[in-house]
Amino acid sequence: MSFEFQSQPPEDYAELIAEHQLLTHWLALHHRRGVADDLHGRMIDRENRTVVYCIGGIGMGNGRRFALVQQRGIIIFNAMESLTSERERAMRLSSVEVPEAFDTRRDVFRTLIVEACKCYYDWVDKDWPCSPIVQFEFDSHPWRIVPTRYSRLYWLEQAKKLKVAAKPKWLAVWRSLVSPLASTVALAFLAALSLAQVRIPLPAVVLAACWFWWRLSRYDDDLLLGPWLVGKTKLKNPMSVHKTMLRLLEPRSLNAFKVVLIRPGASRPDCFTLKVLNTSWYPAFHFSISAKEVADLVAPGFSDALRAANKGTANQDALHAVFSDLQRRWLLPRQAIEWHVKAQAEFPLEKAKLEVVALLAISRHVSGEPKHGSQSFRLPVEVADR
Repeated sequence: MSFEFQSQPPEDYAELIAEHQLLTHWLALHHRRGVADDLHGRMIDRENRTVVYCIGGIGMGNGRRFALVQQRGIIIFNAMESLTSERERAMRLSSVEVPEAFDTRRDVFRTLIVEACKCYYDWVDKDWPCSPIVQFEFDSHPWRIVPTRYSRLYWLEQAKKLKVAAKPKWLAVWRSLVSPLASTVALAFLAALSLAQVRIPLPAVVLAACWFWWRLSRYDDDLLLGPWLVGKTKLKNPMSVHKTMLRLLEPRSLNAFKVVLIRPGASRPDCFTLKVLNTSWYPAFHFSISAKEVADLVAPGFSDALRAANKGTANQDALHAVFSDLQRRWLLPRQAIEWHVKAQAEFPLEKAKLEVVALLAISRHVSGEPKHGSQSFRLPVEVADR
């Protein structure tokens, strides 16, 4: 397969006319995706009956968007020019939108995309001489399947869109049903029935009273009372959100949770066991430890090595490929949970950290915080052997 560049007015094209008309029609329907008036240059591969057009630029002039047309199908992809660590030109290919019918031929189209880009940039560099492109590489997840209309994948995507659109509405309805006003009405209704000498099961009264007390105890002085009563959140001063953000960056000590790091033993020679115990008499609504904190706890120096290999910036993808966030939805009073974390032989644990930063939401009677919601805390860590 080989591409050659054609540069002439579109009305003078004498081959692959159907493909050209297909792209023109597509650009007319999706005018924001590309420029239909700039199709006087294209790359053609007669052997595979494939034609590729540059339909626009992206970024700050270092990228291009292309359309590959073959067999009544259009593949859209982006090419962004960058420099390697050796200061050589490289081309990164991303955002490949492939029709569902073409999905089984990704390897073929991968080759066609690279060959078309080589042809295009060879033609561009002819007028502006510069160093050649040394490599073409795809992003880790560049492909996006465009479903055929009314196919199974098409209806699945439509269902996902409807679910995403309906979720905020359902959440608003749910917040109204469990709002403080609803709890007050429920308790008042049961009280009225009691006054009317209607027999009511005691658990129902206790449940309504606990619900009423819990909802009232969740009130925050920064919230407007009226919207809060009906389950909405509106701040009296929108600038108070910055105080919440600053608080997340300044974790405070909390001794209501006990963290025990158990070293690998005979039963699990390659895993640490991280045990967390809620020593309070209040439930935690949310508990999580970030992947970076886990790495710093069991493999000191691992995060620094990733940062050094990535020119001083954090490589979150490489970090999460080895370690994951440890999360728990509910942690009941006196309940203990365990996670197993794989040990890294290149980064042995010689001296463990005395504290670990965790994000958790628990009653203000335990945390001493003026606000509800998740906050960051420093939890003491104890190291033990199996």
